[in-house]
Amino acid sequence: MDELRRGIESVNAARKGIKSFSARFVMNVSRQKSLPFSKSFRGEMVCEMPDKLRIKGYAGGMVPAFDIAIKPRKVKLFIPRRNQMIEGTRSRFRKVPVVKRYSIDALLDAELGRLFVPKLPTKQLFWEAGKDGLWLYHWGLSAGQWERMLLDQKTFLPARKQVFSEDGRLLVEITFSDYRQVSAVKVPFALDLVNPTERLRITMRVASLSLNVPVVGGAFNIIVPEGVNRVGPDDLEQKMQKNPDTH
Repeated sequence: MDELRRGIESVNAARKGIKSFSARFVMNVSRQKSLPFSKSFRGEMVCEMPDKLRIKGYAGGMVPAFDIAIKPRKVKLFIPRRNQMIEGTRSRFRKVPVVKRYSIDALLDAELGRLFVPKLPTKQLFWEAGKDGLWLYHWGLSAGQWERMLLDQKTFLPARKQVFSEDGRLLVEITFSDYRQVSAVKVPFALDLVNPTERLRITMRVASLSLNVPVVGGAFNIIVPEGVNRVGPDDLEQKMQKNPDTH
């Protein structure tokens, strides 16, 4: 237990110095349920730790596919091809059925920067040894959720994270791999997110990443052309119900 605590402290101390990061990546989103689909995007992101995140996605070269800005209280999602800005509070987005169905609510509850630069929990936890490493259990998440994280036995770096509902149903699993040294910190360059219920998979491969980059003013503000239709999160649910596999 003492060795584990020292390992957790070492990993978290290295991440404590990360205040911001920017990255370029390739992402694939696929679902093998109902009408299967698979879509690929190139993207770029900027994050101000722990919970300001902006991600821009491009499809087919430089064609803008989406632009999402997530702040501590508000979320804005701009979809150019629909000429639509969907905006509302994080709490309102979490209540939208399609957001819950794809377990995006579990991500909105998290400190989003920690998704890409994972930090280990230090309270309300216990651990057990498994054949693949050390499982670290953590309670105290919102809405009765709990999580467990698999650590490498030698480095104590996260290899896998699972978020469960109160009744033990697996909501989302995130695998971290391809760790690389960036400014004296080891960062995962490959992330795989799976929602087993919806058979949804999101894979992300980081092409380049910079830590503690200066975040310019307005980095988390989406500027849209005049005439864009602004709607609330409920519109996202309505569109998905009408055509769930093309939005």
